[in-house]
Amino acid sequence: MADKQWDKNFVAFLKRSGEDLKRTGEEIRKEAQRLFEEVRDPETQAKLKDRFTEFGGWAKKTAEEAAGMIETVVKKAEDSVRAKTGSESTPPKASPRPPAAPAAAKKAAAKPASKTVGAKKAGGSRKPGVGTKTAKKTIGPKKK
Repeated sequence: MADKQWDKNFVAFLKRSGEDLKRTGEEIRKEAQRLFEEVRDPETQAKLKDRFTEFGGWAKKTAEEAAGMIETVVKKAEDSVRAKTGSESTPPKASPRPPAAPAAAKKAAAKPASKTVGAKKAGGSRKPGVGTKTAKKTIGPKKK
């Protein structure tokens, strides 16, 4: 007998829950439709565009201020390090943009650097002196 009563209560709960879910679904659908129509409204779009433009300007200004603050902190840190090391000379201030390089320097920089130390070894070995009959080449001053 208790099982039948429990079954009735459970079925009643399921019906109420189903009705609640239907109502909630309808409310969500109505709200979504309202928001969709609001977004499609040209006046609302113009307001949003203005707000985004305003936000972009604010973000740019804030980023510039932050960069200035960081630059100040870095300069103070450099001065502090110089004071601790005892260096009194101050290096020239770096310009925000490096000076334009002459055309000849640009062409020279575009060429790949040539290898200046060592010869290309035959074979696939990467161990120095293996597979060659020449002495090892060293970099730096010769030892006597």
